[in-house]
Amino acid sequence: MRKGIFGLIFCLLFLCLSGCRDGGGIAQENTSGIVDKSVVDTTYKVYYLNNDNIHIEGVSAIYTSETAMELMEECLESLKADPEDENLKATIPEDVEVLDQVYDEVTKQVDLYFNSAYRNIPKNQEILVRAAIVKTLTQFDGVIDYVQFFIDGTAMTESDGQPMIMMQSDFVDNTRADVKRLNQETIRLYFASSDGTKLVAEDIYVHYSKNVSLERVIVESLISGPISENLNPTMSSDVKLYDDVSVTDGTCSVDFNQRFLDRIKDQSFAINVYSVVNSLTELDYIQQVQIKIDGKIVEGNDETISLAQPLSRNEDLIVRPSDTPPVVESSTGGAEQTEVTADTAVPEQTEMSDMAESDTAQTESEAAEQTQVPDSVSETVNDSAA
Repeated sequence: MRKGIFGLIFCLLFLCLSGCRDGGGIAQENTSGIVDKSVVDTTYKVYYLNNDNIHIEGVSAIYTSETAMELMEECLESLKADPEDENLKATIPEDVEVLDQVYDEVTKQVDLYFNSAYRNIPKNQEILVRAAIVKTLTQFDGVIDYVQFFIDGTAMTESDGQPMIMMQSDFVDNTRADVKRLNQETIRLYFASSDGTKLVAEDIYVHYSKNVSLERVIVESLISGPISENLNPTMSSDVKLYDDVSVTDGTCSVDFNQRFLDRIKDQSFAINVYSVVNSLTELDYIQQVQIKIDGKIVEGNDETISLAQPLSRNEDLIVRPSDTPPVVESSTGGAEQTEVTADTAVPEQTEMSDMAESDTAQTESEAAEQTQVPDSVSETVNDSAA
């Protein structure tokens, strides 16, 4: 780890001078690529594996880097180093090397290039290694948002052959959860079209804990926003989801805070509402959605839509370019099949180059079928300070 004595002295001085500064700073990178010095504190972590390969654990750390590239290198060095806690071990195995790392300042994406030894990591351990690396790199808001792995120059893919682009919300803290108690699904979400007048489907590959409902995963994925740059969010990032999402006799009840009533980029309120309703009614056991605000059933603030009763699906708002949802290859837009996630879990061991070649060899009709198939890797995480 390159935390030289001068860097350490600087951090200690900074912490002393900042006195009773509340909470931890949020890392922000300015236009010159310099990370705001105010983020140097102990609220950030390095995520390590426990010795039994059952969970990952966040250990508080001080980062002293001043640029995104330096920060990325510092994180990777920390992940390779042995932690002080003897119950934990280095995240990146000794024989696994990061041959190169590429950072895109525009998309905030990091591409990590590993040697072939990465393929030798046992399945359950690899899932945790991936979670620990992504959580460590993406904890600095506004600096690194997305991470992609390459092994021997070949992009790591999901089991359907789509590139795996990972983000912080893919790995939700789930204290000492068993890695076997996880689900994975492909779900269809509806976000606002580029002009904000219609809803467009985006398919998301999600991994989530069995003690988290799929309905909740869907709603939290909507709040997180779309992956495709061609789509717009339908809710303010300040929207909060209360309690658990429940389903009774085909009606799903969802409780938001007041910020759900906010308009996004002058979009109609119908876009807010039916992004939720249409996404949830993609599940065959949900026919209607009752939206509540702060635990109460209210009329809402739009004369054209009342929230006082359960709402059914609205097909008229859905635009179908070619009856095919966006396919997300990367966070930069382009063809986009969404493989991001929303809440917790263990994907199948990612297929490497062999699987990618196998998927490429599928017939065009099979590929089309996969695209028609309608978001969150939560790995088992024990966050000691979170």
